[in-house]
Amino acid sequence: MNSLDLFFQELSLREDCSLKKNIDLSAMSTMRLSSLGHMIEVYSIPCLQFVLKSLKKYNQSYQVIGRGSNLLLPSELNHILIQLKLPFDPKIFEEKSDFYHLPASMSISVLTAKAIQHNIKGWEILTGIPASLGGAIYMNAGTKFGEISQLIDSVQIMNSAGVIREEKMTSKSFSYRKNHFTREGDIILSAVLRHLGQDSSVATVIKNYAQYRKQTQPLGSANCGCVFKNIDKNLPAGKLIDIIGLKGLSQKDLVVSSLHGNFIENKGQASQLEDFQLLIDKIKRVSLDYIDQPLELEVQL
Repeated sequence: MNSLDLFFQELSLREDCSLKKNIDLSAMSTMRLSSLGHMIEVYSIPCLQFVLKSLKKYNQSYQVIGRGSNLLLPSELNHILIQLKLPFDPKIFEEKSDFYHLPASMSISVLTAKAIQHNIKGWEILTGIPASLGGAIYMNAGTKFGEISQLIDSVQIMNSAGVIREEKMTSKSFSYRKNHFTREGDIILSAVLRHLGQDSSVATVIKNYAQYRKQTQPLGSANCGCVFKNIDKNLPAGKLIDIIGLKGLSQKDLVVSSLHGNFIENKGQASQLEDFQLLIDKIKRVSLDYIDQPLELEVQL
């Protein structure tokens, strides 16, 4: 019995996690690329500590996945996927508070729904972000209203040895689409969010922006959101790709969206990461001739 089998055997004895072996992982990414591998669903902090310590003991690598909106998986994984499904009681929002301590596994859509329900000002920043809270914090996700970093007071993190620490946010904790406090192997467990009080216009702002996104982005297709980081405010990546005529460019089943140049849509059932890489390489080469500045990926490969 190899080390991976030993780990799986130990894991099967626990009730606070679930092992899924050799499964189709295409549904774990919003891009729906073909992928196969092992995944562990974790329902408690003690289970996550057990998993990380065991993976370290057996020299197995891992990767955390949230809603898969900013992460593309290879055809075959040589590491273990971990998905957090930590408990969350929505009743926490029934009591007004300046701060809310929330699990990393909760969906950002819950926060915008509560913002509409309770007129919570500041949370309109999160409108339409298709991510878990942990994933949004990790990449400092944002919209035209701002970035999630504006709302984070502190973050609880577990390292690869299972040790938990708290990071208090400062002006240097984030930059554009990046955090500066996680280290290799770290997993965001939870965060304390603040808000800016109440405003009766919040619901209207959120609903109007959600409608705008529906009209300008291919939200109904299989895609990973924005592929490239914006170069600057005056020349967003999508606008650049449109200007140089790359909308409609394709690689097998993958196509640059005709609706928004910074989206790549998966029109088929079995597209792979290699096809995606070929397509973005084409976009990078052509755009480099136009602006003499390389496009940087926002999505993680």
